[in-house]
Amino acid sequence: MPRRRKPDSAEVIRRLVAVKVMIASMKDAMPTAARDLRRQAGESIDDIIEAIR
Repeated sequence: MPRRRKPDSAEVIRRLVAVKVMIASMKDAMPTAARDLRRQAGESIDDIIEAIR
């Protein structure tokens, strides 16, 4: 299996901004949707951390 390349700073910033928007959208979301958005945000942050290791 080929080794994955480390993301460049622009890609990391783009992904973090997407998570920030997802978190901001939780403010007005219904409880079930907010719970799903929190889960997705957590998974996205985990993916970003793993990508830059």
